Amino acid sequence: MLKHPVHMFREVQTLQGLLLRPEEKGWLEKPQAQPSPRATVLYLGCNILRTPHLAQTVTALFRCLGEDFIALGGAAFCCGVPYEREGGIEDGRRQGERLASRLKQFHPQQVVMWCPGCFHFYKHVLSLPGPFRLLHVTEFLAENRGKLTFTPQPPTKVALHCHSGSPDSERQAAAARALLAAVPGVELVGIGSSDAWGRNCSGVQRDRMGREAWEALIKPFFSKAAAAGADVFATLYHGCQRMYAGYQDDYPFTIEHYLTVVGRALGITYPDRYKQYLLWKDRARILEDSYPCVEANRVRREQAMATIDQVFVADCGL
Repeated sequence: MLKHPVHMFREVQTLQGLLLRPEEKGWLEKPQAQPSPRATVLYLGCNILRTPHLAQTVTALFRCLGEDFIALGGAAFCCGVPYEREGGIEDGRRQGERLASRLKQFHPQQVVMWCPGCFHFYKHVLSLPGPFRLLHVTEFLAENRGKLTFTPQPPTKVALHCHSGSPDSERQAAAARALLAAVPGVELVGIGSSDAWGRNCSGVQRDRMGREAWEALIKPFFSKAAAAGADVFATLYHGCQRMYAGYQDDYPFTIEHYLTVVGRALGITYPDRYKQYLLWKDRARILEDSYPCVEANRVRREQAMATIDQVFVADCGL
């Protein structure tokens, strides 16, 4: 079910408030009056903050690369997709142009986008010009993988869940495979893909297909990964990780984002509390575990409980 942008942003903010303390953030969530120039802007978007360990991981990777960068995330830097869904293309364009203006304030040489939906909307739907190179984070990291010094890992078979059916999806999948292949000890096992997933996995896409059809689509890929002896079923996008993490107990592999695999070989490890809470499905246990974050972020208890019930106990897969 589509939600008004205000409601969506509130959900994102509450989830981040459950999962992360304020001092753990490494990104900007409010516009600056006079931004300092940066060579690179890492544009995180909004929905990655539902799984903030991924935002922590990718910003840590950029630090490993020695990039002169700033990371932007949250409602103030929305690309416009939620507004377009709610009010039409002109509403989306206004928000997209506001984002373009804020990106240009940093005078970047390149803008690296995390979210495939933001990337598609900004580049292909709005066709917004910019005096900078625009690329997806998978491509940027794959291009720069030679700058990373990986620690050899125990032999690990990784089955990569990826998307297909468009040039962007194909490039991003190829870049993720190249990055994983650069990690000593990682062996990629092929499981294929399906154009039916679209650009990225999401609750909206699942609702359109129906839960039974969605599960009928993904479960054969889980089975292929298990049959291939995969140790890790690696997801490509943050939405994919949210949608599939809760299945982990049903299969003989872990389900984690591909950058978690890459980051581990660089000493970058952040806990996926979103997955942990999905697997627990226990309101009291989640409330107790998230208490330090809830207190630090001043999340109201009623709001925290409602979000826990909706996302982790009912498993609606936001």
